[in-house]
Parts: sequence; structure tokens; C-alpha cells
Amino acid sequence: MAPDSESKNDVTQELDAAAAKEPRSSQAPDVSKSVRPAPVELPIAQAPVVLGSPEATAVEARARKIELQSAVQRASPPPKPAPDGAEVLRSRLAELQRQFRAQTAQLQAELDNHASLRRRAQDLQAELETVEAQAAKHQREAAANAALAEELDETLRVAAKARGELSAALAGERREAARLEARLREIESELAARTAERNSRELELDGAKAQSLSDQGVARDLREELDRLQAARSKEQQETQERLGQALLEKSALAAENKELRKSADELRGEAARRQERIEGLLNQIEDSRGAAQRHFDDADLRLKEAEDEKASLEAAYQRSLAKLEEARREAEAREARLRELEESARSGQAESRRMMENAEAIQREGNEAMDAAQRLKTELYKQAEAEWSRLRAYAQKLERGEAPAGKEPILPEARPEILEPAAAKEQRSSQAPVVLQSPEADAPLRPEPAPAGRRLGLWLGLGLAALLAVLVWRPFPAPGQDHSMTFSHPRAMAWQGDVLWVADSSDQAVYRLRLRDGGLIEERRYDLAGLRVTGLALAGGFLYLADAGKNEVQRRRMDAGLSVEKSWPLPYQGVCALASDGRGLYAAYYGTGRISRHALDDSLSVQETYLAPASVVGMDVSGDEFWTADANSRRLIRHDKDSALAVSAVYGLPELEGGPLISAFAKRGGRLWLGREGSPLILERSRWLLPSRPAPDFSAARSLSQAALPYAFRRV
Repeated sequence: MAPDSESKNDVTQELDAAAAKEPRSSQAPDVSKSVRPAPVELPIAQAPVVLGSPEATAVEARARKIELQSAVQRASPPPKPAPDGAEVLRSRLAELQRQFRAQTAQLQAELDNHASLRRRAQDLQAELETVEAQAAKHQREAAANAALAEELDETLRVAAKARGELSAALAGERREAARLEARLREIESELAARTAERNSRELELDGAKAQSLSDQGVARDLREELDRLQAARSKEQQETQERLGQALLEKSALAAENKELRKSADELRGEAARRQERIEGLLNQIEDSRGAAQRHFDDADLRLKEAEDEKASLEAAYQRSLAKLEEARREAEAREARLRELEESARSGQAESRRMMENAEAIQREGNEAMDAAQRLKTELYKQAEAEWSRLRAYAQKLERGEAPAGKEPILPEARPEILEPAAAKEQRSSQAPVVLQSPEADAPLRPEPAPAGRRLGLWLGLGLAALLAVLVWRPFPAPGQDHSMTFSHPRAMAWQGDVLWVADSSDQAVYRLRLRDGGLIEERRYDLAGLRVTGLALAGGFLYLADAGKNEVQRRRMDAGLSVEKSWPLPYQGVCALASDGRGLYAAYYGTGRISRHALDDSLSVQETYLAPASVVGMDVSGDEFWTADANSRRLIRHDKDSALAVSAVYGLPELEGGPLISAFAKRGGRLWLGREGSPLILERSRWLLPSRPAPDFSAARSLSQAALPYAFRRV
């Protein structure tokens, strides 16, 4: 705000100083009244002046003196124009803009650094989470190994218990086998005793039989006894045989049972050996697992310690980053506040500049009016001078002839010296002081009468401000606005729909939908249209109209997910390069032919009228009573009257477009103009009210053509 205020104060002081030199008056001096000559009083009866007399000589001397004084006044330098305060204001505004851009770049660098620090903090947080996940994984592995070790210990306890039970079972089986063997030995010894007893009884029977032979009497008794003994023997033998068979059966059963027991014992011994081997293998595995688990535990403890150390360092770095981010945030807020102040200053400077330009335009209009009034007054004075010159010549002729009476000669008050010259003399624009021709009898010295100071200062101030306005109008300087960076660089057509800007890119063969948000353009969607050469876009009736230069046709598309084609029409001329719509009709421009056709929004897209326009139109906009076109070759923005001939009303240009890439797309929204250039990723946004005027390019005046003159020669581009 300081540079603008200083410039404003400088201009105000200069204008106050200039006004102080003028006479105090509530109204501006009337130039026509101050310069208007008084009525000339011609004498009725004067003595004739004889040539060569002292009176004629005095008149000639006074005329020469007047000529010398007028020459001196013409040779004097004109007053200098007022200082160019608007130029100082504009330079300071440019300096503010440069400072603003520098501050913006610095803030962008700080924001990038902030973003990089944030990404670094996020990376460190991700690494910390990875380390914590690995530590948790190691802890889970350690817990799993501990569970496995406990399971192996339980298996060992179960195996030891089974081994004890198996040993007890084997000991019981051994004891049972020993008991059975002892029982078998008892049965064998009992059988041997009974066999010996039977043998002894047989011997006794044999002795008794021999004795019975000697004793018949006793023989019967003995025979009976023998029968009884034999019966008892038979019975005993039978019992013995039964017992022996039973013992043999028991022996064979015991042998089979012993065999089965031995087989079972062998199987149990093998199973016990196998179990022992498995247990020993499991014990070895448990020992190995315990060693590995211990190593894992040690490694996990080491990693956990390293992770804790790294986490502590990361937390410290994160805290430092947070502190830096907080400091950067405070700096960014301060810079944003400074930027807002600069923006407010720039806006106030722009408003002041616009006000100064409006004042300059008003002053220029006043100067033009004053110049017109001065020109009219000068013409009137020349006419009066011619009349007075004729009267003086007639009076001189009368004096020569002696017809005029002697006395006071005619006077020309408030007249400039150059009006005594012929009317064909060269016109002079510098302000001269009016003089009075006095009679020879006058005693006062001949001197020029000074012109009013206020009138002279006002005239020079008007001329100076007119020159300042001419400098402001013709000198190239960037119009206020901003540039929007895009992801594409070959924009070929633009069209606004509320806050949405539709842009077609010829290189990508795609249409982009951009939204104006917070002063910037944000890309919302891209529609790929392979095979199309889109050179024009327009919106009407809820449809998007596309101009395809490849097929030289207009397509009406629905605004759905794929921009599906609803209908298409051929065009009456080749080289379609732009489209525009005002809601009532569709306008199409053709490159190289200098034609613009207006079509009705009906099913046949019928041609209503055709105009002549610049031959290199690359963009159009139809809004209200204005019709704008963008000319690629001359890099000019042309405003037309929306009449039957599209007459050119104004031509504008931008210094940044001179010598750079050609204009390739154009659109208008309210008081802002939007431009795209071939090969540039920037979309320019400029205010239409601050565009510098330019001379009109060389193209014929637009005129309306009849419907019958349309040539329908459809050739492909």
C-alpha cells in the first residue's frame, strides 16, 4: 500500500500545485469568452492618411514591432507538461507485482519443503510401523516356540509315564511267566512222584501176584485185592491220564500263552525301542528348537532394542519435524498474511490505476472538447481576421485615394498577430498572447497583453494528460490477470458452462472438463475421443456441440460418462475452426475463408445467415449484445457489434502474445477473457476492461450474405 499511496500523493500534490497557479474561481474559465474579440469601432469621420506621411511611417513601424514581438513569442519554448504520475504509479504497481510473484515463488518453495518434510515424516512413520510389525512377528514366533517347547515337555512327560507303565507291564508279565513256569514244574514233579508211586505199586502188585501163586486161598483175596487195586489203578491211571492230559493242555496253553507273551513282549520291546528313538529324536528336535527359539529370542530382543532405539530416534526426528512444520506453518501463515496484504495492495493499486485511467480519459475528453472549442474559436477568429483584413485593405485603399477621413485608424482588439496574415498561412497550435493595435496618438508603449494563466495552464495540463493517456493506451504492458497451468499443451477449443470450462486438446485427442474453484482451474475429468480433430466447442440446450475438422461436421453429444453422439450434421464450408452459441443459434467459423455461418438449433441445423470475418478465427464467444472473435495470425481480440454485418467495434491486444505462440483457443466469462496458445500448457486469464487497444488488422468489413449464395461443396479437410 505504501508505493501506491506515495504515487497518489505525488500526483495529488502536483495537481494541487497546478491548480494553485490558476486564479481562484468556482468555475473553469470560459475560453470562448476570454478570447472572443471586442466589437470593432470604425470611425465615421477621420482624416485621410497620405502615403509617405509621418502617420503612415508610424503605422509601418508599429506593424514591424508587432511582427518582431510575435516572432519572439513563437521562438519562446512552450511550458513543460505535467509530470507523468500514472507512469510512476504503473512502474510501482509492476514492482509490487514482481515482489508479489517473488513472494509467491518463495512461499511455494516453503510449501514444497513443508510437503517434503511431511512425506519424510510419513516415511519414517511407515518404517516405524514396519519395525513394530517385525517385532510383533518375532514375539509371536517366540510365543509359538515357547508353546512348542511346552508341548514337547508334555510329550516327554507322557512318554516317560508310558515307558514306566510299559516297564511295569513287562515286569508283571515276567512275574506271571515265572509263576506259570513254577506251576508247570510243580505239575511235572507231582506227575513224576505219581509215576514213581505207580511203579512202586506195580512192583508191589508183581510181588503180591507171585505170592498169590503160592497161596491160592490168599489168591482170591489177593485177586480181589488185585482187582480192586487194578480197578483203583485203572481209575488212578485214568485220573492220572486225565490229569496228565489236563496238565499237557495247560502246558500247551501256557506255552502258547508264553509264546504270545514273548511275542507281545518283543513287540512291546520294539515299540518301546521305536518310541525311545522317537522320543530321543523329539528330544533332539526340542533341544534344537530350544536353541533356535533362544537364538530367535536373542535376535528378537536385539531387534526390539534396535527398533526401540530407532523408534526413539524417529520420534525425536518426528518431534523436530513437527517443530519445523509448526515453524513453517507460522511462516506460511505470516507469508499468507503478507500475500493477502500484497494482494489487497495490488487490488487497491489496480483500482487506483483504473481510477487514474478513468480520470485520464475524462481529462482527455475535456481536453478534446477544449481543443474543439479552441479550433472553433480559431476558425471564428480567422474569419473575423479575414473580415478585418479586408476592411483594413479597403481603408488603406481609401487612404491612398484620399477618400477616408483622417483620424483614428481601425483597431483589432484581442487579436493574435498571426490572424493578420492571409488565411492560407500555416496554422499554429501554440497559445499566443493577444495584442492591441493602438492609434498613433496613443502615448502608451506598444506591449503584448498577457493571456490568462489559468486558461494557459489548463490547456497545457489537458494536452499533457492527453499525451499521458496516449502513452497508457499505446505503450504495451501486461493486463492484470493470472495464468493457469494445465496437464495438456495444445488447447484447440473452449466453452464455459457456469463454473465448468470445457477444453478440447488436439494432440491428446481428448476433451477436458475443468472447474473454476478458489480462483484456479481444477481438472475433474478427461474424455478420450480418438480419431476426432475437435476444433470447436459450444453448449446449448443441455447438449455439447463438437466441431470435427476431419469430417467437417458438427456433432451433438450427450453430457454422459462417454459423451455419446446424439446426432451429426455436415457443414456448408470447409475448414471449420470454432463454434459458439447464444442459446438461440449456433455459430461456426471457417479457417482461411473468412466466413462465419449462423445455424438454427433445429433437427437439420439449417443455415440462417453468413458473415464475413477475420480469415484466421480460432475462437468465438457470443454473450448478450457482444460478439467476440480471436484472430490467430494478428494475435488480436476483436469485438463486433451483434448486428447483421458483425461490424468491428474495437480491437485489443496483449503484449505477452506478441511474438509468442499463436492463439489456439478463446472463451469469455463475464468480464474475464480466457486464452489458450498452441504448444503452451498455460491458460491465460485477463480482464477485458484493462485490455490495451490496438489498430484493426487488415481484413474486409463484415457483411451479410444471402441464403442462396451458400456454396455446398463438401470436401474433407
